[in-house]
Amino acid sequence: MKLQRKLLLTHIAVALVAILLITAVANFTVNRYFNDLATKQAKQAAQEFAPALADCYEIIGSWNFNGQRCMKLGPRPFMLPQMRHVIVVDTTGEVVFDSRGRGPKANKQPANVTQRDIERGEPISAENGTVIGTVIVRPNEGQFGADEDYFLSMVRRNIWLAGAITALLALAIGFRLARTLAAPLRGLTNAVHQLAQGERSVQVDESGNDEIAELSQAFNSMSNELQRSEQVRRQMVADIAHELRTPLSVLQIELESIEDGVSKPTPAVISSLGEEVQQLNHLIEDLRTLSLADAGQLSLNPVELEPHEVVNRAVNRMQLAAREKQLELANESAEQLDYVQADPSRLQQVLVNLLQNAVRYTPQGGKIRVTARQSAGEVILGIHDTGAGFDPSEAATIFERFYRTDKARARETGGTGLGLAIVKGLVTAMGGRVWATSVPNQGSSFYVALRAISTKEGV
Repeated sequence: MKLQRKLLLTHIAVALVAILLITAVANFTVNRYFNDLATKQAKQAAQEFAPALADCYEIIGSWNFNGQRCMKLGPRPFMLPQMRHVIVVDTTGEVVFDSRGRGPKANKQPANVTQRDIERGEPISAENGTVIGTVIVRPNEGQFGADEDYFLSMVRRNIWLAGAITALLALAIGFRLARTLAAPLRGLTNAVHQLAQGERSVQVDESGNDEIAELSQAFNSMSNELQRSEQVRRQMVADIAHELRTPLSVLQIELESIEDGVSKPTPAVISSLGEEVQQLNHLIEDLRTLSLADAGQLSLNPVELEPHEVVNRAVNRMQLAAREKQLELANESAEQLDYVQADPSRLQQVLVNLLQNAVRYTPQGGKIRVTARQSAGEVILGIHDTGAGFDPSEAATIFERFYRTDKARARETGGTGLGLAIVKGLVTAMGGRVWATSVPNQGSSFYVALRAISTKEGV
């Protein structure tokens, strides 16, 4: 069953339940009120009859008299036979008079009088104050006067009329509300089907401030992210093809030249071919590392280590490359640092990748600094260069695969475009975080933060 129909039926069901409940409560309240009113009037009638019955008793000296004639001495308004049932009992509780023709001298069985009836009745007292009996006036159960019956029927009729109007209003409001709620859901359903068929740019209306609007916003955000991921995937495939094509083309040309006798397999030619093969191996190994990191299957051997020892090894490893480019590479890391839980070889790989990136993009005569400090339970390693930097708006995408801030120097600067992506994958796998900041034309800073675990046990 569709949501619109469910909402419509729900509104109708709620309206019917409300009508039945209101009708039941109204009937109970009105009946209770009239019953209480009848009981009160019966009590008042008993209070009016008691003196007349006492006078008759005083004249005759016993209850052996015509009670109907004595009651005519009482108030006329209370003598409606369809409204009153008058019973007189003596001090022993025996019925001595019944207005319905039942009693000791009648053929019919006397009315059943309980002790509770006597307690609710009106005592009949002689002139000296002695109680000589009790008069009980009973309203006929379930019967009211013509006015009361008319009032009850009018209340019931109006309740059902109001209920019918309410049901129609509930039907109209429910239909409108069901359409209002179902429309954006239908739009979301259609959008999901389009998304499943490969349409990544589909969007839905997200106006409003309710849960459906939040769902629409979440869907649009997901759609945008899928579209971006699809673009990144396509770009990555194109970049991989480009990176593979270049060394393969060089290899093909050189080998064809040798086969045709155009060139000879001299050591220089063989060395050039070896460099292209090494570039291919480097690219394949980087892609393998990233795929393992994405699958959560990256091989790690975490231990408790002192960060500055790994920093020293990485800096020493990159000193030669820095000197060849006439760069100053300074290690300014603090000596006293807390231990961290990390894989030493992978952490060194992270620092070397960052240092290679700094050497690659820092112009001749520039400076590269390596820092290490503690902050809020973390050990933060930093690589700072004086290169061209990048636009701060690119800070969130600089760690994506094959992303280069300067597209014009894609291969001239070397590398595969996967170094920073590998850095992010390795640091994330070790439970850390990585980010970058930059001031264009002044330099960049790359940071790696790992959770500190205080000092090593036994040290």
